[in-house]
Amino acid sequence: MKAVGASLRQKLSAYGLAVEQIDDSRFHLLTAPCCVCTANGCQDDCAHSPVGLDSWALVNRIRNTVKAIEGSARFATTKHGLLIVQGKHVLYDTVMSKEA
Repeated sequence: MKAVGASLRQKLSAYGLAVEQIDDSRFHLLTAPCCVCTANGCQDDCAHSPVGLDSWALVNRIRNTVKAIEGSARFATTKHGLLIVQGKHVLYDTVMSKEA
């Protein structure tokens, strides 16, 4: 998934668009072991459960990144920008899914 986002970002940037990318893996909090961890005998904290996605921190990062795109020289020139938000749990949150 990272390769697709990076490739898309690179190609669109080459056309002069203001493009940024966020991966949700930086916004996971450790939680109690999920059902997959428990089934595999792991009792340690889990960093893979969708419940561990810190949605508020991710939304804040999205807002700040949009402001950075809007303030960029490329955006000032073209009036076009794109924010790529990706990751394994980014659409787990129902509010974010509806807004996407």
